[in-house]
Amino acid sequence: MKERKFNLDLLRVVLSLCVITAHSFHYFGLENDFIYTLFMIPLMSCDGLFYMISGYFNLEKNFENSTDIKKYYKSRFINVLFPFLAFVFVWTIWDFFHEFHEIHVGNILLTYYETVVDKGTVGHMWFMYPLFGLLLSAPFFSKMLHNMDEKELKMLWYIALGYNFLCYYLCWDLGIGFSILGWILDGWAIYFFVGYYYRHVIVNESGIKWAILAFIGFVVTLLGINGFIPFFEAFEGGTNIQPLFTLFCVGIFMFWDKVVKINNNVLKKVISFLSENTFMIYLFHTRGIEYVVRKLSITEGSFVSGLLVVFGAYLISLLLAFIANLLLKPIQKLLNKIIVVK
Repeated sequence: MKERKFNLDLLRVVLSLCVITAHSFHYFGLENDFIYTLFMIPLMSCDGLFYMISGYFNLEKNFENSTDIKKYYKSRFINVLFPFLAFVFVWTIWDFFHEFHEIHVGNILLTYYETVVDKGTVGHMWFMYPLFGLLLSAPFFSKMLHNMDEKELKMLWYIALGYNFLCYYLCWDLGIGFSILGWILDGWAIYFFVGYYYRHVIVNESGIKWAILAFIGFVVTLLGINGFIPFFEAFEGGTNIQPLFTLFCVGIFMFWDKVVKINNNVLKKVISFLSENTFMIYLFHTRGIEYVVRKLSITEGSFVSGLLVVFGAYLISLLLAFIANLLLKPIQKLLNKIIVVK
């Protein structure tokens, strides 16, 4: 039976709002850099937390044999990769027609190919590409982790933090190239791993300890990005794989998992509906932002205009996501029948 945690479903919904807010934050009109980053840093935790949630569930799966792995890949193809490819295809046709006012199959297919393999990584859809790699690795990574005891898991966690510490603070921020490649938990993979590590190790640790670590991570990130820490110069990674920011994200996850509980059945249904559309909301949200800004003719930033953009874009993206999922569902059911795994 599929595991369901409604508090993490709600976290997905909140994170989708954080993504939209982060991508439209300039419409809030905050001109002070320090105040801007004060609010932006928590918003930017959405990427790491999304990967953590993915690892929390995907790495917990038991893969007993090759058939289990094939079934997993089939599920992820139908429910993740196929909707993504369909979304890119539809918007490629839409954009091509609006730019050239004609349909040229050859050029559309070439643009589609280029978007999927390269251009898609430039905009907001960059998030999907590390996710594809992590999901591809999940069955084998899961088997490895399930065969590790708590001490071994802790060793892996501390090595991962140490590796990122060396990469970020002692290399990137000092302008020194880092030549050691091939480490299994490089980049975003540490968040995927820590989703599993959280439920097997961190969940039993002191909440006060993680609150302190999260606070330190937030303060160092805030001061570093604003230039108060000399060695913290490279913004790239400042709110993603920088190790103290990772600790900040883990602290948020722990707080949410421990404190937020969903007991009302009606609320559970609403949360489930919103959570099930989160993936497509993510794909549509930049279009929603553009639509709201254009329709409301928003040219100057203010708190009110920022809220209008965020919630307007969310509602439009939710509507498009709901329609897209309705249209895709019959095709996904057909694919489920056609693709036979043995």
